Amino acid sequence: MTKTMLEPQRISSDQLLAFMKRYLTQRGKQELFDDQKHIEYFERLSQTVTDERNVTVLFVKLYLELIIAPAEGYVADDLPNNVPDLMLSYVNILNQNLKEGKLKDATVQRNAKVVAWECLRQTFKPETAKLETVLDALAALEGGDDTAKKTAEQHLNYLEDRLSLIRTKSANQRLDFALAPLAEYLAGLYRVETFGNDEASWQGFLAEAREKLGNQEDIHGFLLAVRDCCIARAKELRISASRNNYSRSFQLESSLAILGNA
Repeated sequence: MTKTMLEPQRISSDQLLAFMKRYLTQRGKQELFDDQKHIEYFERLSQTVTDERNVTVLFVKLYLELIIAPAEGYVADDLPNNVPDLMLSYVNILNQNLKEGKLKDATVQRNAKVVAWECLRQTFKPETAKLETVLDALAALEGGDDTAKKTAEQHLNYLEDRLSLIRTKSANQRLDFALAPLAEYLAGLYRVETFGNDEASWQGFLAEAREKLGNQEDIHGFLLAVRDCCIARAKELRISASRNNYSRSFQLESSLAILGNA
């Protein structure tokens, strides 16, 4: 069977504003925003999505759903100003749209990050992961006992049946994320938050990335996602205000940028 590679559809800057208006019209939300608001949101979106990532249909739709959300009962303190937070806000919206039996946003985010990382752990590309491996990783968050395993199954079912974030395949033995870019960013956040400012862990990660690139593996999407996550979580990464820690963080961001564009 021939494997089909799907490339994210991109929107040029001169088409972005028209696309935003068209999408809002199709969603029946055009009347909520006047022309000035359209321009304001267009400018904010242009600042949110980095040049390296370009503007894709997915990012624009996620951003517009966050703008529409208040009219549907979900109120955010602020629109995200970076792609990692944009992805998290999208997950939050899916969760908030549920009427009953909802898990806390923080719990859903935590679980989604773990599952995303398991889907990228082996190749640094969004692929399928073994169901058993994912359940073990989720159970470890709950303590690893029999009760934890049951909770892990419930949480995984929640991500699939309630939020449609993941899909089980191969007779329910493997799973993957429905949206590859979302998996890359959630996995990137997982790596950034677990490594923190641990230089040894990051050096090991960079070495593994170089090895995969040397084998002609296309992992640029994930590396750019990790780089974006590093920038978005710069304060947590730098922990200390010392020049030494700042320098290490800067070197990390630079290394990921170079690898991501290699």
